[in-house]
Amino acid sequence: MEKNLDSKKIENSKKSTNENNKKTNKKFVIFILALLIIVGGFTAISNDNQSQINYNNNVYQQIPVNQYNVKIHIDFTENVLFSKYNVILSVGAEKITLTHGENKDLEVTLEEGTHTLYFKNAEDSSIQTETTLDVDCNMEVGYSISCHYDKISVTNLYIDKDEAVGENEAEIKNDKTEFVSKNYKEVIEKLKEIGFTNIVEKPIYDIVSSVYSEGEVENVTINGIDTYKRGDIFDKNVEVVVSYHLLQSSDPSKIKAPYDSESAKEVNYADVVKAFEDAGFKNIITEEKTETDMWGNKDGAVSSIIIAGSAADKNKGYNSYDEVTIYYYDITSSGRSETQLSSGYAQLAFEKYGESIYKYGFKCHWLIGLINEEQRPDGSWFIKVEVTIKNAFGTEYDTIAEGIVSGSDANPKVTQFYVSQ
Repeated sequence: MEKNLDSKKIENSKKSTNENNKKTNKKFVIFILALLIIVGGFTAISNDNQSQINYNNNVYQQIPVNQYNVKIHIDFTENVLFSKYNVILSVGAEKITLTHGENKDLEVTLEEGTHTLYFKNAEDSSIQTETTLDVDCNMEVGYSISCHYDKISVTNLYIDKDEAVGENEAEIKNDKTEFVSKNYKEVIEKLKEIGFTNIVEKPIYDIVSSVYSEGEVENVTINGIDTYKRGDIFDKNVEVVVSYHLLQSSDPSKIKAPYDSESAKEVNYADVVKAFEDAGFKNIITEEKTETDMWGNKDGAVSSIIIAGSAADKNKGYNSYDEVTIYYYDITSSGRSETQLSSGYAQLAFEKYGESIYKYGFKCHWLIGLINEEQRPDGSWFIKVEVTIKNAFGTEYDTIAEGIVSGSDANPKVTQFYVSQ
């Protein structure tokens, strides 16, 4: 009887335990399901919110940043004595050492946006200059830098963006230094190749010496400015003015001198006067220059020609009303000696002898360059004088000539002649 009771108790206890375990397992399953629902709900909410943020405010989107290729050219001005330090250029993650006085080309990859370029003294980081660069496409930029004891000067030379040029646009490939000092015909061709269609020529008639070459470009303005840089874009129909130098004598508004002093030397002054009148000159004056026949000049021959206060120049253009003064010789007899030699005739013979040797130009400076003049016991003269000689290329040089002249006024002879080299 007791055994049966115990068996029942044990059986009832097992049933109770099993029921409790089933309840516990059921609660655990419910808990897990609830947790999964909660986590899934938060995830859905989060994804929904994230999607909403991406839609309404793209600053939070994980969008790839554009990167561009930037080519940088550095013109580094070299100092001769002081402040010859190197410069460190920092841009993005790059640090490049720029050797003093050496130009450099480099290439970096930069993200789209505004970047700061730092130029630092490699020996003293407190000396620093910075400039900004807006990057929105592939581009080429140029900077000129120079070093000073207290600063680094940085100048932007150009920004040439890799962008399509419009059908009615023209892009500058260089600044005006590409055109200046070149021949104007060559420059006009380049401007046409760039795309400009409204090119105006502006000749400057100012060449009277070899300062400029004929046709040499002085300036090129585009739309009224000459401060343009490489990469600048203009409407191709804007006015482009090319200014260049030409001979003053080719100015159509000027008249040309038919003679200068040298070419008129053996010509009678009356013939020279007529030539100037035929050329269009209206204000012509003649003046005598009295001289003895010891110098060998012809009576009535032109001595010199002055126009508007300066020596006449056949390569120069003049106004018709400019004053022209023609000086000519009025020769008187000097009574040349047949037996003696005077200083004046000795000098004349000496200079003419030099002219016969140096055919392109020989001139004695008797007034300010006479070093020595001495008559010897036999009546001859020793002469030493400063001279100017011109060669076949028109180049003049100063030196000293010396020699001996013998004979008489009527028949002087150079017996010795020497020119210092």
